[in-house]
Amino acid sequence: AVVSPFGWKWLALVYNKSDSFQPQAALDINDGALGNRRGDGTDYSVRLRLWDNKLNVAISRYELSDSNQSVGRDNNFINFINAIWETINGGVSDKNRDTASRDGQSLEGEGWELEVTANPTRAWRIRLNAAQTMQVASVLQPINGAYLEANRAFWMQNGPLVIPDAVRTKYSGIPSGETVVGTLARVDNIYNLIQAGAGQTRRQLREYTGNVFATYTFRNAPSKWVRNLSIGGGARYYGDGVLGYDSANNNKPIVGGGYTLASAMMGRDWTLKHGRRLRL
Repeated sequence: AVVSPFGWKWLALVYNKSDSFQPQAALDINDGALGNRRGDGTDYSVRLRLWDNKLNVAISRYELSDSNQSVGRDNNFINFINAIWETINGGVSDKNRDTASRDGQSLEGEGWELEVTANPTRAWRIRLNAAQTMQVASVLQPINGAYLEANRAFWMQNGPLVIPDAVRTKYSGIPSGETVVGTLARVDNIYNLIQAGAGQTRRQLREYTGNVFATYTFRNAPSKWVRNLSIGGGARYYGDGVLGYDSANNNKPIVGGGYTLASAMMGRDWTLKHGRRLRL
């Protein structure tokens, strides 16, 4: 919905609510269909059109949820589970799981965005964008977790069994003489690393980003070689990002530094016959 209060053409208030789904063909660890990925979003914005549209500003606030997104995990999670089953069953059986299986994760997020487009003159254009976002992982791979708990008691009953050398050779990373209970601990370690992100800022998220770019076009240059030549430059900023989580410090996010990229461009427009144009 878009509303311009009091008939003011320079001001618009915008509200939008949406929901979506995306089919996913992946199977989970139980060989069941993972199901649809689902999203819900709400955003509000104030838009200003000033000085005969030479300056356009939009300030937006949004909230979103993204549930049951298909994700994978370290293949050793499945390999170690299969090693346990083959040790107990004396070889490959229908208990073996597929490393291509997937699970779901859900995120909750909110943030702000600023967009500014300015055309001080017909030849000069400036664009600026800035964003602040926060996304928290609310549910991480619940089907894999339920599978572990459903089989844990049986695995522990067979905990003293030693993983055969043939199985260890097939699935690397299991030392000689290791038992079922030892391999189960390796499975748990992988899953615990996944769960370290629950309730935390999403891995690889950069809370602050922004970019600015300016372009100038020589529309009325006396030289035909310069006329319609455009030059531009700008910078894109990426703030600190979450690299992982410190298990020794209550899973506090491990943050990597931000960086800035600079860019430049040059291009030219040509007017061809029959009203056609060429841009390089």
